[in-house]
Amino acid sequence: MESIERTEKLYHGAFAALKLEHEKLTKAKLAYEKEDDQLKAFKKKLDNCIEASTDKVKLDIGGRIFATTSATLSKEPSMLSSMFSGHFDMEPDEDGCYFIDRNPDFFPIILDYLRKGTIHLEEIEESQMADFADEVEYYQLESLARLIRDLRQKEKKSAAFYWEVDSSSLLDVSNMNTRVTGMSLSYQIVLGNRGFSEGRHQWGVRVIHPGTHVSVGIAKSSINLTQGTIGLGKDGWGVNGDGLLTHAGVAQEPLRNNIDSDLDDSDSDASGLCRGQKAEEKNIIEPFREGDLIWVDLDMTRRQVIFSNGSTRWPPLAVNCSEVFPAVMLYGTAAVQLEF
Repeated sequence: MESIERTEKLYHGAFAALKLEHEKLTKAKLAYEKEDDQLKAFKKKLDNCIEASTDKVKLDIGGRIFATTSATLSKEPSMLSSMFSGHFDMEPDEDGCYFIDRNPDFFPIILDYLRKGTIHLEEIEESQMADFADEVEYYQLESLARLIRDLRQKEKKSAAFYWEVDSSSLLDVSNMNTRVTGMSLSYQIVLGNRGFSEGRHQWGVRVIHPGTHVSVGIAKSSINLTQGTIGLGKDGWGVNGDGLLTHAGVAQEPLRNNIDSDLDDSDSDASGLCRGQKAEEKNIIEPFREGDLIWVDLDMTRRQVIFSNGSTRWPPLAVNCSEVFPAVMLYGTAAVQLEF
């Protein structure tokens, strides 16, 4: 009987020892597998670095040099991926660069998109979006072109409105209330049917006929519709046909080379006009002409509005109210057309 009990104790002791040893071995195996995974990940990164260092490519885009890798340029189907696919006999110039005769200003954005797979299109000015889209089309980056189309459709849906004219107005509306034509020698302001209190909204106003005077802008619903130029009072913000930016009765001209500036609302004083402007820096611009397209970029999150056309970007105006409406002012036989 005692021998049986001793045998059972030995059995249980041996079983416990084996179980403990099994647990230790299991932990050791898991630790080894984890370390092995880390080593494999490190090796992969190292291989990528080695591949990148031996796969370096220098591009000369319109006179500016960009360094990248053929792997980056081949991430998306495009003209760039085709160039470095090995199917074409390409040789770099004497500086080791491959020359592409295109605008270099937008290429950093395109290159970052290929590197990261993401892009912030909202950071591109509306007045520059058409040129950027041309570059994307040239490089045949269909995935990025699709993103641009989706964004433009979203903006169109966001900003869609029409001009709302009452029966007493001396203005004629047509083309589904997107075109307005003046019919008298008097100042007539018309507002959009929709106000904006939040978010970012963009639209264009095409000058069909400048007439005697045209003004494009935004206004409070309380604005006097026959007061004259938009921005004559504190309830309007506009850019006039003579190129002057106006708010609260104060007018200013765009600064020289302002299309390339990076102003935001911190560059504006309490009146909404740009700080630090000197008289000798002012640049007289031509009045609105037939065919001119004036873009309105209204950002109610930042409480500012920026006007631009193909050659000029006016400084931002601070919008210090809770809701504003799109607005145009026509005098004489002027005519304008909404575009989104």
